[in-house]
Amino acid sequence: MILAQTILVTPIVAALARQFLEDLWSEYADQLHSLGAHRGQALLTLLWEGRFSLTTAVAGGIWGGPAPKSARS
Repeated sequence: MILAQTILVTPIVAALARQFLEDLWSEYADQLHSLGAHRGQALLTLLWEGRFSLTTAVAGGIWGGPAPKSARS
C-alpha cells in the first residue's frame, strides 16, 4: 500500500517542483545571465530561492493523503 501511494504521488510532487523552478527561472533568468552564472550555479540559486515552495510540495506529497481507515473515527 505504501509503495502504491509513493508511485501515485511522485509524479505530482515532481510536476509541482518543476513548475516552481520554471516560474523562478522566468523571474531570475535575465539576472542570472547578466551575472554570468553557469548552469550549476543557476540551479543552486533557484533551489535556494524556491526552498520553501519545494518543501511545501514535498510535505504535501508526504502528509497530504487521506487518513488510513484505522485512524478515522
